[in-house]
Amino acid sequence: MAPPKLVDYSLFKKKVQVDPPKINTEVKIKKPQTPTDYSFFINIIIFLIIFIGIYLLYQRYKNKDENKKNYTKKIENLYNTINKYDG
Repeated sequence: MAPPKLVDYSLFKKKVQVDPPKINTEVKIKKPQTPTDYSFFINIIIFLIIFIGIYLLYQRYKNKDENKKNYTKKIENLYNTINKYDG
């Protein structure tokens, strides 16, 4: 049994072949490009940022006790100044 023909191909027009227009290509001389690989410099900058951050955290840890003494001294001074003028 032959499959039914659902489309009548005689109704369609055949495609006309059109030649594409020719494009004149000019030969361009390419300049030698220097490589623009900045990944090494980016790695150096990131390394410096991390190193500076670690150094600052170490300095903060090192001066922790001294800063704590200064803060307590300031708070005691404020407390004594406020209570001195009991009205």
